[in-house]
This record gives sequence, C-alpha cells and structure tokens, in this order.
Amino acid sequence: MFVVRVERGPLAERSDLGSQLAHLREGASWHEQRDPHCHLAWCSGGALVPVVSVGAAGDWLLAFGTVCRGASTLALNAEQLDAWREHTERDGEIPLGDVDGLYVVLYWDASQRRLASAVDPWGMAPLYVAEDARGAWLSSSATAIGCLRPVRLSPRSLAVTTTAGKCLGDLSLFDDVRRVDAGTRLFFDANGPHESRWWQPSGEPLQSGDLAETAEKVVAEQAAYLQHRLAGTSAPLVTLTGGMDSRLVCALAHRSGCAARFVTFGRADSSDAVVARQVAGALDLRWEFIEESPLSIDDWRALVRSTALLSDGEVHPLRGVNRWTQALAEAQPTVLWGLGGECFRDYWSKHERARLLLRGGSRLERLVNYRFTGDGLPERIWSPEFREDGRRGVIDVLAERERRLPHADPLDRLDGLYITERLRRWASVVIFSTTWSATPELPLFSRRLLDLAFRLPRAAKRDARWLRWMIWHAWPAAAELAHNDGYCTLPLERTSLWRRLGDRRRDALHLLEKLGIARRLGLVHSPTPPRDQNPTYREAFGDRLEMGSMRCESAFDSAELSSLIAREIDRPLGRSRPLNFLLGLEEVCRATTQLQT
Repeated sequence: MFVVRVERGPLAERSDLGSQLAHLREGASWHEQRDPHCHLAWCSGGALVPVVSVGAAGDWLLAFGTVCRGASTLALNAEQLDAWREHTERDGEIPLGDVDGLYVVLYWDASQRRLASAVDPWGMAPLYVAEDARGAWLSSSATAIGCLRPVRLSPRSLAVTTTAGKCLGDLSLFDDVRRVDAGTRLFFDANGPHESRWWQPSGEPLQSGDLAETAEKVVAEQAAYLQHRLAGTSAPLVTLTGGMDSRLVCALAHRSGCAARFVTFGRADSSDAVVARQVAGALDLRWEFIEESPLSIDDWRALVRSTALLSDGEVHPLRGVNRWTQALAEAQPTVLWGLGGECFRDYWSKHERARLLLRGGSRLERLVNYRFTGDGLPERIWSPEFREDGRRGVIDVLAERERRLPHADPLDRLDGLYITERLRRWASVVIFSTTWSATPELPLFSRRLLDLAFRLPRAAKRDARWLRWMIWHAWPAAAELAHNDGYCTLPLERTSLWRRLGDRRRDALHLLEKLGIARRLGLVHSPTPPRDQNPTYREAFGDRLEMGSMRCESAFDSAELSSLIAREIDRPLGRSRPLNFLLGLEEVCRATTQLQT
C-alpha cells in the first residue's frame, strides 16, 4: 500500500501517516518520504509491495504492481528503479514505452513541485484520488484515503454494486474518492490537477485472414515474454480449472519451458476439480488439489478482514480464491492466473443472436440483464437516500464508457465494455485482494494482447476461435482435451461436425437455463449442496451483524436489514450472498476512521 499527500502550498501538517494507517496492514513496516509540498508513505509486507527510488535532490519514483521493463524479470529491483528514475528526471516525464504489466507509477519532481502518475493500459492496478481546496490524496487504497480525510458512503456506487456486483467506471465506495481510469496520466502542480490519456487502442481492426498463422505468431511472442517474466523465480503456480482461459495459460506455461506446478482448489466433486484432474493426468502435470477444508472462527474473521481491506470492500471477502491463496501464504508463491482470456471471446455480443428471447429494449439493458450478477441485496433493503435505481445507474455508467471507445460498430463497443469494465473492476479486485499471500502474474494481460483484444474482428472471437488456435499452437495435446461441460477445445476447423453439433446443444441448454426454462423442463438438475462443515454467520460474526452496532447500518432500512439478517444469520459461512457483501462493507466501514455516517 502507498499514500501520497500533495499540496500547492507548504504542507499544513507533517503528521506520521504510517501510524494512522497501521491498522489497515497489520504487521507491515511503514516508510515515509517528506518534503515541504509532498508527503509519501508506503508499507512493506505481503507478496506485492511498492518499490521506491529517492534521488539526491529529493525526487522520487514509486512503482507498484507487477512492473516489467523490456526483458526484465518479474519485479523491479532497486538498481533498475534508480536507472528508471534518472531517465525520468532527464526527460521530465515517466517513460512508459517499454513498460508492461499491471502497475501504478508515481514520480515527484521536487524542483518543479510536480507529481506525475500513470496507470497501466488495463487499469488493473488501483489508484484512487481525492481532491480538495489545498491539494489531493492519492493511494492504492480508497480505505486509506478514508482514514486521512472525511468520506461518506456513495449512494450511486452502492446502487451500481447492488446490480452489477462490482463498482464500475471511476466509482469507489466513497463519495469524492474516484478510481483513476486505465491508460491515464494524472498530474498535480501549482496550477492544480490535470489529466490525459497516454494509451488508446491503436490501429484499424484486423482482418479475419488466417487466424491460425496470426495465433501462432502471438503464441511464440507470449511464450518468450513469459519466459523473461519468470526468469530467476521458483516454480510458479498455475491455476488449473475446467475453463478455456485456464487451459491457455497451462499451454503457454508449457511452451515457455517454465517448471510450473498446477493447482486446483475447491470440493473434490466440483466440475473444475473433475476436469482439472482429467487434464493433469492426460498431460502428466505436476498437479495438486487443495480441498476446501474447515477454518477456525479466528481464521474466518482474519480472512474477511484482510480480504475486505485489500479490495476496499469492492468484492465479497469469502471467495474461494482468497481462501486458497491464504492457505499458501507461507510459500509466497508466484501465481499465473487464467484471467484475461475473456477478452478474446464474444461473451456479450453473442447474446444479441438471441435478443428476441431476452428482456430489455436496448443492447445495454440486455447486457445488464444477462451479463451482470449483483451482490444479492434486494433494493428494498437500502434506506431512501441509497435506494437509487441501480439498473439505471449501471446502464448510465456503461453508456458513458461506451462513448469513449473508438469502435464505430455497436457490437464491437459491447466487447470493448467487457474488456474495460468486467475485467478491469472484477479481475483487478480479485487479483489485488490476494497480494498479501501471493505475487500475481497474468500472462494474458500484456499490452500487446490488450491491443489485439480491441482489434480482433468479432468473427475471430465468435465461439472462441482465436483462443482455440492459441491453445493448439501452444500445446496441441492440451487442445485435444474437452473443457467445461464437455465443450470441445480444438479449433473449429479441426473439429468434427458431430462435436460441433454437441457444443450447439450445450449452448441452447445454457440459454434455456439462463431464462429459467431448462430447470422447469427437467433438462438440468441442481447439484447436491455440499456437506457444510463451516460455522454459521452467527457463530463467527454475530458481533459484526448486530443491529445498533453496525457502522454501515445508516445506508439501510433498519426493519428490512434486521429481517434479512435474522433470516440468513444461521446459515453456514459463505452460503449467503447478502451477508457476504454486508461483512465486507462492514469491515471497510469499521476500518475507515473518518467515515461520516
């Protein structure tokens, strides 16, 4: 975590920021760098920490995230950062031409009294900003800003989160604290703040052409890139599930030659575990299954607190991914995630083919109805101040974001929204909520692939044609094995008609299930619920969910909230989506020492 206070005039106070934020990262060591106009504080602890280089004149450069310059290794070391700072001092701005990864970079020019910051093209690494009359706060944590200046819960953000299951756009959970957009430079100097974009999708859309040839070239580039990224690290962990994105990362890890280990977490009878076991056996992988095991109440409480604070409450804290990364925390592993393959599939626009069956008058309304999953809290739970039309809010945010995309074709813009919104705000909080336990590495999030994701024609994304060819060229044996629900993984040009018809049948069943028809007709069956060994919400978090003592209670209708808690509190931990969300929100509110209620 890091936090910066910059002011136009001399700093009004020189307080110890680390002492005010120590409760957000327990056990971390805090460091500070001050001058009359800028105060930086950062902490070390966990697997991913800011790296800071300070010059003789008081200039400093901070890099946070997984930053790679050229063929550098996984993380910038002090020597590399010193050279980068000297380059920045000479040129007057942060050189980002050869930088890749998920990162935030800040540079303080002491002589010019100017703070420059830049966010990666994906916008995955978090940078929050709150401005006031004297200057601004910048931090990797919105909660940290709420400990240093007064904040209020944002009705618009909570309404959107209720519908979409995540913050969108530049929203944070707090009014007056916003998240800096992807590919953006933000400057503060004596004239105040100003902002510009340093990255935009480049070039014209690619022609369909020969997908196989293009995919082969990209696979070779990405395998070499991954090999450089992982040079000098111990055997990384690769998450292995039943999905196609995970299969691509598995194939790229094999092609790069890294001595990877593969891991699957969950219940032994889950679909991911079943498929992963088959894939690991067929490909002779070093695979480990980490079975979901009971936690003590103290461990549950620690998990909820750490996850909520690492994600600023933007994702519910009882996700399985947080549990298994915490289980491996002692090893501090580098984890290769399968996130990112969604960019190369027509997840959103494919629903336009069935638009006559889908509710919603506009494309964005259909998109919200069928591609968003809310946090499970019904609208009536919120107090009148917070009871906004969340669905309308989501559509408004998406419409605003859609206008900023360079594509003219409406369906291209839908796919662009998937990249900029779902991946940015969903994947980033999942990734950065685990950084206390593991170092994230996302081979599908290079700038080269982001540019391709915007430029690929829909024909290449339809039925995951591009992904299939990439898997085939990275490791043909991995493409021969089916993925989730028995879907074929081979390129369509190498798939028999019979198998393609089987995939169409599965597509039809999924659509009928989405519409609620398949279950009524008995075409699909609800899985047997797992045998619960978890304590109940009452046993583990009765004090956090007690009416009259909740810090977030003012956002809700008291009678409705009381009724919901009474109905859900005796369920096993993790099985109630409304209470999962409430616990994360409550932890953040308790940690935000200047929250106004």
